[in-house]
Amino acid sequence: MTALAVQLPADAAASASAKPDPLATKATSPTGKGYHPASRSCAEPRYAGEMGCLSLVRDDVWVPRAKMPRDADPAGFGPADLRSAYDLPSTTNGEGRTVAIVDAFDNPNAEAELASCRTQFGLSACSTDNGCFKKVDQRGGTAYPVYDDGWAGEISLDVQMVSAVCPSCHILLVESDENSIRNLGSRP
Repeated sequence: MTALAVQLPADAAASASAKPDPLATKATSPTGKGYHPASRSCAEPRYAGEMGCLSLVRDDVWVPRAKMPRDADPAGFGPADLRSAYDLPSTTNGEGRTVAIVDAFDNPNAEAELASCRTQFGLSACSTDNGCFKKVDQRGGTAYPVYDDGWAGEISLDVQMVSAVCPSCHILLVESDENSIRNLGSRP
């Protein structure tokens, strides 16, 4: 675990304490300042060796499942914002490279959701048909594990973020049978 601490000079600390903490109060609207309630996408691990995903779902925002207009930007960060925030190379770097993502359980809609995301942000197609996207089970085959709604959200998030920061990369999605470290990690 890594911790980062910054010590402010005494006069800066005093003036900072005079301002209200925006995270101390709940936001009054989905885009307002303050704390936005969220819950875990996946269930909490129940035993040692079981993993949980790290994605959170905002509980104060309802988004209809209709497609956004092509010229509308969704709320939040887009691919260019993410590449800029992390000072990542241009959209052409990574061409011909493959990024592997290992997640638990199955998201049968991962490729369709990736296609929708890439269309929304004006990125070229990344699909099984053009060789950019490949999904396998943990043995390299197509006997996909059972569906899990929480992990499906994590899979979508992971695939779409890799696509956003490395749009020229190929994506290999490996779905493990369950969320144990034994299946999610490599083993001899």
